Amino acid sequence: MESSAHSALTNAKDDEIDELKKEINDLKAYKGNESALLISKDEIINTLKENTINLLKAKNDQISDLRALLNEKDQQLTKYKNEGEDLSDSEIYIDGTRRIQVAGNPSFTAPFIRAVSDWTVILRRVYGNVSFSRDWNEYKNGFGDPNGGDFHIGLDNLYSMLRTRQHELYVSVKDVIGSTGYARYDNFKINHENASYNLLSVGEYKGTAGDSLSFHVGLNFTAKGRDPVYRSPNNDLGGWWFKTTKENERAWLSNLNGKYYESGIAPNKRGITWGSFSDFNYSISLTFAQMMIRPRP
Repeated sequence: MESSAHSALTNAKDDEIDELKKEINDLKAYKGNESALLISKDEIINTLKENTINLLKAKNDQISDLRALLNEKDQQLTKYKNEGEDLSDSEIYIDGTRRIQVAGNPSFTAPFIRAVSDWTVILRRVYGNVSFSRDWNEYKNGFGDPNGGDFHIGLDNLYSMLRTRQHELYVSVKDVIGSTGYARYDNFKINHENASYNLLSVGEYKGTAGDSLSFHVGLNFTAKGRDPVYRSPNNDLGGWWFKTTKENERAWLSNLNGKYYESGIAPNKRGITWGSFSDFNYSISLTFAQMMIRPRP
């Protein structure tokens, strides 16, 4: 009996020892798993940090690229705004012609300078091979050679272009000795035919030729057939926004539609004039004059 009891006690102890060994092994396994979990957690954290850093770097690169693009666009916009302020002699002539269609009006052909910047020529005096001593209907509809020659776009066409949005005006002038200048205005606008194409606005001036157009703001366009001053068949003033004096004479600071004199001298003071460019000496007649418009940015 004593032997049986001792054997039972021994077996119980062995079972207890085995149970403790199992618990110890389980604890070791848990510790191993815990360490693995801790290592895995650290790896995840490090990976997240690395991904975040890479993402921030990519975003910073994108921001830098966008800033560079914006800077480039700003430079292009500045160039666009300033383009043409002082065109060289090689750039004052046309690059070609194009058809222009304004809603509600027939299409028409007009010369242009630098198609990308939308400078459209509305008047050009360069050869003197086209007379500008024209009647009202001719100034209304336009005349001359748009393909590089002397040319007037026509006041109806000009009005249709200006009425829908604000336009800049750029005037280039040159005298017989080769001196050049320009006048630029930021809000050129005229009225319709029933209001005699009244010069409504020219806006702010800047340039090198002087401001000889603001004087004419508020004046009606006059030409043969609409003004008694033009009854004389020898009148070569051309049509313009002239001021009427008390003596029923015509006064002007500029007239780019006057008679062309190849010599650059107008004996009757009725040549192509931009007074402030020629020190208001109206015996000087320009040998080149060009007016261009483009929509404001």
